[in-house]
Amino acid sequence: KAKLTDTMMGIYPSYYEVDGVKKQIIGTQFETTAARQAFPSVDEPEAKATFDLAIKFDEHPGETIISNMPEVRTENGVHYFDTTMRMSTYLIAFGFGELQSKTTTTKSGVKVGVFATKAHKADELDFALDIAKRSIEFYEDFYQTKYPLPHSWQLALPDFSAGAMENWGLVTYREAYLLLDPKNTSFEMKQLVATVIAHELAHHRVG
Repeated sequence: KAKLTDTMMGIYPSYYEVDGVKKQIIGTQFETTAARQAFPSVDEPEAKATFDLAIKFDEHPGETIISNMPEVRTENGVHYFDTTMRMSTYLIAFGFGELQSKTTTTKSGVKVGVFATKAHKADELDFALDIAKRSIEFYEDFYQTKYPLPHSWQLALPDFSAGAMENWGLVTYREAYLLLDPKNTSFEMKQLVATVIAHELAHHRVG
């Protein structure tokens, strides 16, 4: 058992408003040793294993749950996710709540998606989706190495202590470093967002 706290560590709520109504989504930040708040583990960066996540939450209609790997089935309200690659606990991530998303696919077949709360306009996800797709395609061509996971989700959290976190398959971001208004954002800010996304996805190369 562990309490959800507002420390922006472990499993924690992120708050936002839609039409004056306060809402929350749940996200994670496990670096470096906060995964132990979610499940028993050897929660040290040098200790690696594969993980099979099964998550149940107080689910309401219209809510979405995402994690490092694709969801393989749902039984009795429990969401089961595919086995991860061998990795440290601090790279595990999941998030759930009322999320909107936009997805695309790279030329090599990797699913790419951007997820955010419904406090944002849909077109605020477009720039990040384009940069994430192009970044993965660039790295695959440059390193001659395929992206190692079935998907690459980018999740904007309203409350986030860092700029972004390179969780494998589910990168989490501060909203300002992922979402932007394409009609009212400076070139410098677009450059910053693109750099952050490309930087985080550069962590996902595997030799």
